[in-house]
Amino acid sequence: MILDAGTWLRGPGAALVASEELADAHLLVSHLRRDRIQDSLFFAPAFVPTTRLAMYGPARFIGPKGDMRRAFETQMRAPHFPVGLDTMRAQLGFRAVPQVSTGTS
Repeated sequence: MILDAGTWLRGPGAALVASEELADAHLLVSHLRRDRIQDSLFFAPAFVPTTRLAMYGPARFIGPKGDMRRAFETQMRAPHFPVGLDTMRAQLGFRAVPQVSTGTS
């Protein structure tokens, strides 16, 4: 499980590919700022077809339809970024996580 994407994601991703210990990966993105989404393109396991990569993000930032995939696709295309989401060969899954009330104020 990976908590938040960032530029640091490149190193661990490369190590996982080199070790050939790939299977399931879960990436929790705390917010949908452009760098968090685009940095996921530097996670090498996302380009390995045998990797199952589930990406989770906050539903409140995704929009009324809660389409996490669309949020990623929108940021990962021109003019925002030169490489699209379709370059990832892993088995991708996207899930919007609803906000949970803690009951405290």
